[in-house]
Amino acid sequence: MAVARERLRYDKINVVVTPPGFQAIRSVPVRDNSVVRLEITVTSRQIDGRHRASFKRTGIFYREGGGSTQIQGVTWQSDQTFRSDHNLDIQYALGATDIFVSVRNA
Repeated sequence: MAVARERLRYDKINVVVTPPGFQAIRSVPVRDNSVVRLEITVTSRQIDGRHRASFKRTGIFYREGGGSTQIQGVTWQSDQTFRSDHNLDIQYALGATDIFVSVRNA
């Protein structure tokens, strides 16, 4: 049995999101015949200080046999959601070889 090991990757990024709609903030590649556990925490503050949010999401994503990226289960788990406005949100989209994470401001 072959075992591949990679280190835990931690990225800290700063982005400015402008309305309207969701804006991509990060893509995560998923290699063929592999599984990725993605745990993402987004904490945000509106520039004028009126709104704040924090989201923590966890999901298992995989690719098999040259196929497209898939999620194990129906969706990722919501470990935490705090927001001062219901429009503040986070989502993912699956590409052929990537997971795309997007956020939406108030």
